[in-house]
Amino acid sequence: MTEADADRGVPIGTPITDTRVLVVDEDLGPVPFGVPGELLVGGPGLARGYLGRPDLTADRFVPDPSGTVPGARLYRTGDIIRRAPDGTLSFIGRRDGQVKIRGHRVELAEVEAALGGLPSVRAAAAGVHPGPDGHKRLAGYVVLEPGHGPLDVAALREQLRRRVPDHLVPGAWVELPALPLTANGKIDRAALPEPAGPAVTSAFTAPRTPAERAVAEVWAEVLGVERVGVDDDFHVLGGHSLAVLRITALLRERHGIELTVRSFLEHPTVAGLAGLAGAAEAGAPAAESLVWLRREGTRPPLFCVHPGGGSAHWYRPLVKYLHPDQPVAAFAWPGLQAEHGPVPSTERMAERYLAELRAEAPHGPYRLFGWCGGSGIASELAHRLTAEGEEVTFILLDPGLDNHERHELWQEFRLIESCVAKLEELAAAPPGQDTSVLRTEALALLEHLVDDVDPEVGIVLPEHGAGEVWLPSAKMWREVMELCLTYRHRPYPGRLHLIASDELADGKHEVASGQSFPDYLARWRELTGDVTLHRITGDHFGVMKPPHLGRLAEAVTGILGGGSEQGTG
Repeated sequence: MTEADADRGVPIGTPITDTRVLVVDEDLGPVPFGVPGELLVGGPGLARGYLGRPDLTADRFVPDPSGTVPGARLYRTGDIIRRAPDGTLSFIGRRDGQVKIRGHRVELAEVEAALGGLPSVRAAAAGVHPGPDGHKRLAGYVVLEPGHGPLDVAALREQLRRRVPDHLVPGAWVELPALPLTANGKIDRAALPEPAGPAVTSAFTAPRTPAERAVAEVWAEVLGVERVGVDDDFHVLGGHSLAVLRITALLRERHGIELTVRSFLEHPTVAGLAGLAGAAEAGAPAAESLVWLRREGTRPPLFCVHPGGGSAHWYRPLVKYLHPDQPVAAFAWPGLQAEHGPVPSTERMAERYLAELRAEAPHGPYRLFGWCGGSGIASELAHRLTAEGEEVTFILLDPGLDNHERHELWQEFRLIESCVAKLEELAAAPPGQDTSVLRTEALALLEHLVDDVDPEVGIVLPEHGAGEVWLPSAKMWREVMELCLTYRHRPYPGRLHLIASDELADGKHEVASGQSFPDYLARWRELTGDVTLHRITGDHFGVMKPPHLGRLAEAVTGILGGGSEQGTG
């Protein structure tokens, strides 16, 4: 079963005759087809309630929220399901077994099943406890098979990552002699001990060089770990995206060490990152923009271009939904480009990315994917490769078009400029100055501009100053946005696969502001005569997250020739 299969759930059929069903959200509002929700059932066979349990009856037997049958009640099953347009229901999991960690819906039973399926694990449980930073952290409890101890967190974590997405991999691990059970033989979650701290690997090697000591010291501070060795893995220690930003900022500020998000993806250990820092000090070439998210596979690689935020991390979840034989790489914006000069043009960045692409894949066929703010660079890559006689499959998701004419995009750019100015003012403010009003204004702008913040962590600014994270990030957004606003798409001689989210098709996203979707599509056909449209449910960012991510992967796989997904001409 692929990850996309798991995301769709297990089909359980359609309701029987005279049975009424609704699929609703937490507020008992109806959800669209394909979106997970709780199953409510009713009809002539529905009981009146629980005998002698008025409290439970009131909780589970609720008035029909649709109001179509006056006085009717429906039963809250607690089952999370997804309903297809043909009425078929698919079981996803249980409401009471779900938790939300760092924005992801986590089914504890799914984690337990994956843990229990590892060869060295006899029994397993999962739970949620506060991490060192106070935010929720997934914990895995394992009873090992005889002869498989002691607990090797790094090995178990790597085995688990091959089976489930990263957000289902525990950040803390506990070895138990036996699982605590209730009188009914179920796992007694209340009796599961709180993890002592972030997991570390079984072998410890102390930092040996100044660079290793610097990296280990900052990791320990940010991740709340007492001791960090050179072979410890960032993800095993509970690292996440905001931790990357904090660590890179602190290393730059305290030690002059420059690292990127790519560094953590490709070199997740202290030794690996310190090695990059040492290479930079020795005069090694600057880090490239291309990040390999999956090198393995025999198919032509899919090369993705970062969206307007400049980060390649958005594409990482998509990889596991694609065919396992599909290599994937993504371009990330290569740090601030205009500190001492003008913002580079789209054409210039495309030339830079093309050189890196050709170095990795000297010959086609080439598969290009651009999303939103990355569509201009992706288009220029397609133009150049096509002009050189290469076979190109060109895919754009919710791409910007005629951005210079989009009033809402200019408004966003001005908000980014304002955010940069306020953060710079905060950074320059003397220690005793009252910056509370300025800080509130900056936070409000960040809340508006940031689309992928960790909901469990939120957006935080220190009481004084601008902190280490948001000012360089906002400067990068300004650069990419300025590049997008100055680019003009030109006629493309090949075929374009245009993937449109519901938000774009409904005319609610700023890349098409001021025009209808038919007009937007007609404009693309003026520039590219051969346009195939693919529609995906979900909003502009939701298509890159479950439950819609599986559908997007199906469309991309079909376009690349690995499936039957069909578009409309």
